[in-house]
Amino acid sequence: EASILKLTLKSSSLPKAVDYLNMMTQQYLDINLEMKNRIAENTIKFINGQLSIISDTLSSAEMNLQRFRSKKEVMDISFQSQQVFQYMGDMEKQRAELLVKSQYYNNLKDYIKKNETNLNNLVAPSAMGIEDPALNALVAQLIELFNKKAGVLLYSTEKSPSVITINSQILSTKRAIVENVTNIIKNSNEAIADINRQIRKISLRLNELPVTQRQLFNFERKFKLADNIYTFLLEKRSDAQITKASNMPDNQIIDKARTDFSNVPVFPKKSMNYLIALILGIAFPLAYVFGKDYMNDKIVERKDVEKNTKFPIIGQLLHSNKDTQLVVAHYPKSSISESFRSLRTNIQYLVRSKMPVTIMVTADMSSAGKTFVSMNLASVYAQYGKKTILLGFDLRKPKIYHDFKLNNDKGITSYLIGKDSLDDIIQPSGVIDHLDVIMAGPVPPNPAELIASDQNAVLFEELKKRYDYILIDTPPVGLVTDAFLLMPYTDVNIYLVRQNYTNKRIFGALSKDIEERGMKMSVVINDINMEGGGYGYGYGYGYGYGYGYGKQGSGYYTDDSPRKKNSFFRRLINKV
Repeated sequence: EASILKLTLKSSSLPKAVDYLNMMTQQYLDINLEMKNRIAENTIKFINGQLSIISDTLSSAEMNLQRFRSKKEVMDISFQSQQVFQYMGDMEKQRAELLVKSQYYNNLKDYIKKNETNLNNLVAPSAMGIEDPALNALVAQLIELFNKKAGVLLYSTEKSPSVITINSQILSTKRAIVENVTNIIKNSNEAIADINRQIRKISLRLNELPVTQRQLFNFERKFKLADNIYTFLLEKRSDAQITKASNMPDNQIIDKARTDFSNVPVFPKKSMNYLIALILGIAFPLAYVFGKDYMNDKIVERKDVEKNTKFPIIGQLLHSNKDTQLVVAHYPKSSISESFRSLRTNIQYLVRSKMPVTIMVTADMSSAGKTFVSMNLASVYAQYGKKTILLGFDLRKPKIYHDFKLNNDKGITSYLIGKDSLDDIIQPSGVIDHLDVIMAGPVPPNPAELIASDQNAVLFEELKKRYDYILIDTPPVGLVTDAFLLMPYTDVNIYLVRQNYTNKRIFGALSKDIEERGMKMSVVINDINMEGGGYGYGYGYGYGYGYGYGKQGSGYYTDDSPRKKNSFFRRLINKV
């Protein structure tokens, strides 16, 4: 069986890649051939050492034989002696071969145990005429593993996973070789012991021969034994030399490395990169848009309100950056003032011709703009020539008096406890005709109880006799119950939501709760920033205004700072 390995290399230099592959494959073959030649050289070296020893023995045996023949004038032994001699020679030849092989086995065992990094002095079993299939297979496997390791080390290090795996296989193979050789040595020693017993039996028969014949037999036996061993070693050395001369690498190069004829770069793949860039260019903006929408829990556009409530939307108020809360009174021609007039018109559709009309403004949380909306909506009705009064029913944190610059010593609380009369607590707004104001008054310890009192019903009954429109500023409906206590006296209840501020989930939950109570609400979207983008509504003015909610740290209000014009890139991001 044969396998073909195809090597490829990516490089920025084509000639360099070709030269590298050719040199690496040639180096791999050279290492393989060098190891095979080294094994043959080690075999020849081992045999030469044995020949050096046996040649002296052979010369000595030949000289002793010739000297004995000359002295005794005996040339040949008798026929009977020849038979014994032949048999003895065969036994001693077998023993000699076993001893040579046994010495090799011991040398191989010691060598395998001591050498861990190379096989520079290894003598292959086959070179010594050893035909044990298991041992030959294990040694061949060990040689192959060392060749494989040498090839891997051309482009890797000793600590690489591939080399570590090969080292583990080498260690396992060495253990198997040592175990196999130990068993062979044991069997070989038993065979030598058996031959020695047979030789001793033959020696007893030799004692029956005449003294001269027996002495001649011993000299010829020693000579023949040394000659046989010498001849055996010469044959093995010749075989090893032939093997070395005919050694070839185990692998061969079929085709030399060459460049791709198409001459088209395989890396980077421009078409693939362009495709990936296109996909990412589409995916990232989409992920940003949908992720931004998914992660944002604030109300951003009209559809966010529609998804979270069944109450109708009756108005949408623009953002203002004016330096006052009373924008309708001081800037009657502004877009924000016009959006309040639009809200007034929509409210009129709700109440139709009913008079007087009581309107409550609330929200789920502070800073939604309740006070701002209630003050300016009241101003719109006053500008319309209607007798209007604004009630500061935020008894817990009264703020209206700051904007109208009025006194808060008397108000709703002092009236409800019977301290002041209705005429005592009504104050002209001082900023616009037809608009009166009732402040909250001193903060009471029990606001909810006062609102639920019978005196509060009397208050609304009297006010409806005097005014066309009654506007009520209340605390957040999501925090306290004051707004719910006032709903029996109102005709229109405005639930204020602020763009990019009101929480969708809180708004949805409160809307559902109010609906389950059987109360009616109308939603007004506040603080719509037309330049920020993302809001699907417009008034057609081509410019936008905004407003603040009072001074910093005022509880229900936010800062009103001059608006800076957004850069082109900021406007582009906002639109996304």
